[in-house]
Amino acid sequence: MSHVDGLLLACAHLPQNDDSRLAQHLASFAAWDTLLPAAETQGLGPLLYAHMRRAAFDPPPAVRLGLQGMFLRARHWHEVAQTVVGDALQAARQADVPLVVLKGMALASVAYPEPALRPMRDVDVLVSSADEPRLRRALADWGFSPLASGPIPPDHRHGVGLARTVDGAVVQLELHHNLFSGFMAGDSLTLADVAAWLRPFHLGDQEAFTLDHEVMLWHLYRHMIVEPWRLIRVVDLVTYAEKFSGRIDWARLRRRYPLVVPALALLHGITPLSAQLQ
Repeated sequence: MSHVDGLLLACAHLPQNDDSRLAQHLASFAAWDTLLPAAETQGLGPLLYAHMRRAAFDPPPAVRLGLQGMFLRARHWHEVAQTVVGDALQAARQADVPLVVLKGMALASVAYPEPALRPMRDVDVLVSSADEPRLRRALADWGFSPLASGPIPPDHRHGVGLARTVDGAVVQLELHHNLFSGFMAGDSLTLADVAAWLRPFHLGDQEAFTLDHEVMLWHLYRHMIVEPWRLIRVVDLVTYAEKFSGRIDWARLRRRYPLVVPALALLHGITPLSAQLQ
């Protein structure tokens, strides 16, 4: 394992007051020239910046400015995205189309103390395939435009993305029909499947819906192990489990999604779990 890998692994959790493992890595770290691209690839730039600020650690000026730039870029994107996704939710309500906010956008709002700590490239939403044409027409009236054209394979888990640009930030909506199609055989959760397992949250001044705790953990786990490896997905899963550990129905989770609990136990070797979660 390289020095960069070790430092990023030590940052794969939310900043905390007592972080001796991170302090040890920072004290001996020297591979500054490769840190920024690695942090960007793993989705940990803003988190690394927050960790260093909490630890009062001053890296080389170019690294400090690079990490600060990642943090500020993520903060600006989230500020714009909150408004843009709020407009999409209004458009969906006006068109009477149920819409569920997935993954990063929901996590940034309910699990992370600062949305900028969860950098994103797009916003995933779940809609039924039957409702998608009506939703697209409604979103077009709100200034959303397709990013590409061409036929969509019938088994693809989402259609062509829609986007709107505000204040220089491009916010792309990915309209998913299924949480898992295209992942592994047998995986399938449509909006109809999860309609009874949703929970409300506030996205700015808008009410939105996302997956309930147990389905959310299953969704995050599957993305972590199936999609290309990124440490931010480890942070997502552990942060969500920590945040809602007292409200998760652990018996239901073990019964319906038995792989999640042992996965969390294994992740303890990467990012130590709290005593409560253990």
